[in-house]
Amino acid sequence: MSRPLLVIDDDPGIRRFLSRALQLRGYEVETCARADEGVDRLMRGEYRLALIDIQMPGWSGIEACRSLRAQPATRALPIMLMTAFYQDDVSLRRQVDEVGANAVLLKPFTLDELLERIAFLLGPAPVPNPPALESVEGDLAETLLPRLLHNLYSLKATGLLYLERAETQKVVYLRNGYPIFVRSNLVRECLGKMLIRDKFLTERECEQSLARMKESGRLQGTVLMEMGLLSPHHLHDALQRQMTEKLLEVFSWPEGRYRFQAARRFKKGVTAIELAPAALILEGIRRFWSPLQVSAFLAEYLECFPQITANPHYRFQGIELSAAEKRLLEECRGEHSLADLLEGHPLVRPNLEILLAALILARVIEPLEQPARGTTYSPSAGAAPRVAASGAREDILRDHQRLLVQDYFSLLGVTKDVGAEELRRAYFSLAKRYHPDRFRHEHLSADLQARVEEIFQRLRLAYETLSDPARRQAYLVAHSPEAGPGAPGTDLPQAEIAFREGREWLRRGRTEKALPLLRAAVEMCPDEPEYLTACAWAMHRHRPQDREEAGRARRMLLRSARLNPASDLTQLYLGYVLRFEGRESEAERRFEIAAMCNPDCKAALRELRLIAMRRAGTGAKGGILGRWWRGLKK
Repeated sequence: MSRPLLVIDDDPGIRRFLSRALQLRGYEVETCARADEGVDRLMRGEYRLALIDIQMPGWSGIEACRSLRAQPATRALPIMLMTAFYQDDVSLRRQVDEVGANAVLLKPFTLDELLERIAFLLGPAPVPNPPALESVEGDLAETLLPRLLHNLYSLKATGLLYLERAETQKVVYLRNGYPIFVRSNLVRECLGKMLIRDKFLTERECEQSLARMKESGRLQGTVLMEMGLLSPHHLHDALQRQMTEKLLEVFSWPEGRYRFQAARRFKKGVTAIELAPAALILEGIRRFWSPLQVSAFLAEYLECFPQITANPHYRFQGIELSAAEKRLLEECRGEHSLADLLEGHPLVRPNLEILLAALILARVIEPLEQPARGTTYSPSAGAAPRVAASGAREDILRDHQRLLVQDYFSLLGVTKDVGAEELRRAYFSLAKRYHPDRFRHEHLSADLQARVEEIFQRLRLAYETLSDPARRQAYLVAHSPEAGPGAPGTDLPQAEIAFREGREWLRRGRTEKALPLLRAAVEMCPDEPEYLTACAWAMHRHRPQDREEAGRARRMLLRSARLNPASDLTQLYLGYVLRFEGRESEAERRFEIAAMCNPDCKAALRELRLIAMRRAGTGAKGGILGRWWRGLKK
């Protein structure tokens, strides 16, 4: 039997996720919750690799590694450290080098990144093509929901999170660690019931809409718009609020079970929740945790010294704080114990306890066991400048091309003799701007999300290199003095050039010129949904009466919709093609989704209005869809 790997982490949820993922790769895995226990087991010399979290109660991962390297039996053992603890990273790197760890994995990381590091240390995995991660199960009394949400964010997980308590069942759809959709079996959480509670509907109106919904097979939201009871914007806001409320209600459960099942994509289109995990954690604790629960959670941290983390992935999560909360947060400099901070604010202590509990769970705050020494604090946890919604695609592509060819100094906008504090400020400013949370509202495709992540990671690498004097000197030596700062790139990728030119010809109605360019873009980037959507529409418009071509266009649009279900243009074009094929009910469904994705999608609203008029057998211009459409035309 092969020797096992040992995972040492005090978080039971993380142990379960990592253990299951490694087992699917064919590794034998054991786990433990304390570093001292793990060291005792490793001393027996029976393990292939140790995967150790740095920050744990009692012994830290650094101390465990130092102890292991001092013993002959474990001197050559491959050791990988995991950490979300980014503060004073230069000191951390020196400690890691000093104790002889083979690798450090900074949270959040994907399971693929973890497996790549292990394969580098141990060679190819025993199972090269494993099955999908079937499921990881646990008890919500042991792994609290906010900690579970943060763990999934830390692992950038995509899949389905099943939550169950007695007869209540909910399913949370996650993409890259972000909840994007929630299903529930509770009748009170359906759209109509929520609108009744909010005084948007009466019981009679809700019953009428349900009857029409059953007769026509259409969505309740579309029926409510047709009845003149909701505007498209009100519907969009209501759906977003409904999904958020479904998830937040789980914070009130005293117990329950969870099961996470990984998935690469979802079979049905979903509407994105506009909340980041950290924002959900803060709001859930504010609403549903009792003062006793909050105090009980904080009890183990009272002697710790809270400090805002310097890990940008956690520090700049999308949370909205009041001015007073920001001032309280700025006091978390690692200088005073949590107990002293609470004693210093007796009038707002309950609110401060809620804030600290939520931000510790979301890792915006790190509870240090000793006061921070030699660190410089800069209060930069507030909101960052956002990339404008219009033209977000062009902004990301331009910045990606420009930033990835610059040298590290030009990338961060600093001189070669920059000091430590100026370097930190420059890095944090850019890290806030390019944090993935800043683009949540843009419904980016997987390709653009990957580019944002690549920019973010390059900024981190530049900062880590330049903040370490030895690594900075090595970087300067490796780059000739004559080279100077890197110039911004001016050439866009060939696929993007072809796409933009083809899209312009398509806009002019010249499909014979647009189609070859758009097909070339798709060939170069077959997983870019915007390319697929434009190419499919050009195919259909070029031969509008060809049913075989329409079928090919439909299949391409369906693929684009799977890659980016929030694109209203993809759903709209899909509706047009389905209608041409005579699939009226499917076409109507796509127009409905387009209107939900974008309440200002004039074409989708027009199609829904015309369908409603045909169904009623009248040309009347009443109803909210008619009024909304006339308002958009003005």
